[in-house]
Amino acid sequence: MRKSQPKTGNRPLRAGIATAATAALVVAGAAGPAYAVAVDGTLSTNAAPLGGGVTVTLTATGAFTGLVPGTVGGRFIAGSATCDLLYGTTTTAKPAATVTIANANEATIAVPSLAAGTWKACVFGATTGTTLSSSTPLVATSGVDTLTVSGANTVPTLSPAAGPAAGGTSVTATRGGNYLSTGGSTLGVVFRSTGACAGTYTTTGAAATTTATKNAANTVATFTVPATLPSAGAYTVCIYAGTAGTSNLLGNATYSALPTSTVSPTSGNSGGGNTIIVTTATSTMAAGTTPGGLFTESTSCPATFDVAGVDDQAATVTRISGVKAAVAVPAGVLHTGDEETTAWRFCLYANAVDGALIAVPSTYSVAEELDVSTVTITPNGGPAQGNSTITVQIVGGLPPVGGTVSASLGGSPLEDITILGDDSFSATTTAHAAGATRLSVTTAAGTQTSTTDDYTYSYGITTTPNTATFDDTAVTLDILGSGFDSLTFAASAEAGASTAPGDGVGVFLVANGWFSAMDTANSVIATGLVSQCMDVTKISDNEMICTLDLTKKSSDSTGYYNTGSVPRGVYNVAVVEDSNAAAMAIDDNVSRISSGSIFTVSDY
Repeated sequence: MRKSQPKTGNRPLRAGIATAATAALVVAGAAGPAYAVAVDGTLSTNAAPLGGGVTVTLTATGAFTGLVPGTVGGRFIAGSATCDLLYGTTTTAKPAATVTIANANEATIAVPSLAAGTWKACVFGATTGTTLSSSTPLVATSGVDTLTVSGANTVPTLSPAAGPAAGGTSVTATRGGNYLSTGGSTLGVVFRSTGACAGTYTTTGAAATTTATKNAANTVATFTVPATLPSAGAYTVCIYAGTAGTSNLLGNATYSALPTSTVSPTSGNSGGGNTIIVTTATSTMAAGTTPGGLFTESTSCPATFDVAGVDDQAATVTRISGVKAAVAVPAGVLHTGDEETTAWRFCLYANAVDGALIAVPSTYSVAEELDVSTVTITPNGGPAQGNSTITVQIVGGLPPVGGTVSASLGGSPLEDITILGDDSFSATTTAHAAGATRLSVTTAAGTQTSTTDDYTYSYGITTTPNTATFDDTAVTLDILGSGFDSLTFAASAEAGASTAPGDGVGVFLVANGWFSAMDTANSVIATGLVSQCMDVTKISDNEMICTLDLTKKSSDSTGYYNTGSVPRGVYNVAVVEDSNAAAMAIDDNVSRISSGSIFTVSDY
């Protein structure tokens, strides 16, 4: 609930207590007071709105002594300088009003729905046991004061009271009583950037105009802010009984046309502690000022900083420029309820004391704090081509089942993510170069990355075609994998009749035993080297092609590429990062044996 919000309903319109000169009191008998001449009093205000719904206080020294609550009545007399001496008959020009005796000197009068014009307030009394009647005497009058009722004094509550300067916002103007009763089905609305509302409808001096409809109770007008407002700023909204030149003013209020604002990032952890940036579409933060900021879960912002509700969270704002400021998110901006996120609105003010709202509020969402300080992935490794199903366990902070989360390993996104609980999800890996990677998880609370190596990609390839007949002379291999962009392709990697493979990427046809022999010898030239795929061409990070000449065979002692058919058999295709490296590890430098790398040479 907000503090210091305007209240609707009856409200004393008091400007202080003033004592007017009183006439002599004439006491008739001992049964109680009977006033031959009324006591002049003073009204707390001389202005009232159309439709009533407020109270005024009549102060008259000693006038209300001995009067019994419930037996006291009031009237407003239209355009009269004096009150009737007796209560008399109720008419539209003399409507009844409820009176409450506060003390011997004060009475409050509920103002009924009155037509525009001037009215005199009158209080009539009765002694114990009597009721209001035509014989009830006048007790007090408003003296020289009169109550002026007009549309200029009628201030409905706008909801919202602020919106984008671009217009298009639907606004309701609500006030108790029936202040719209004299208006037609279509009301006239004028926006003024300067000056007060005219008494009757006119577009002269108007910044923009539109029309409004009203409800059956004549208490709510609804209109749309026009898109023709010249700029951001405060506008007086004038509501008229229609759009004819004779249509009377029914009410006026202030509407703030504001520039839009955005925050970055738009979401974060529950509990604050972080800093975000707010940016406004036009310059709104004056140099030398300390802007005010509030986070609220309400549908709208308070009109000024100093009417923040008890649940609103004040934020420290540091001005960077007229359109940009840093905002420290307070600890009270929390995620509550069962939804994935909690939406807060950030409200920006001209200053941090009593400044007015200076921008359309922007939305900032918070979610449960994400914690990936400890990560367990099962299994903790797989092929560089991806397509492995894994289960990820973190400390906590994932959204509810069915919520939105994204994650990656070393920058490669995980796909088909299914949330299993607050602290776990399953996913499918995508391609990534061989090597250790760290997990990054993104929710509405932001992105968190672990500080440990959580999953290791191993070199692995898929070869197409994966068979050839013994009579074939050559075949072009299409090799799919990942991380090819980071490899160095050099012509010297290819062997010749009198040279071994040199620097650069090499693709080899090998026997299974070659892997362990190569790892021991730290050289491509190892037992099990069968042949080399020549003319390696990189297509993309995930694809390369090469030509396998089945009429030539590599020497596993020298690596030379000589004439000699590749024997019938089952082999593996291996990609080597650097054919001339002095030391290699199968995980990072050589593709692992996999079902996709098998290549068979047979009779058919």
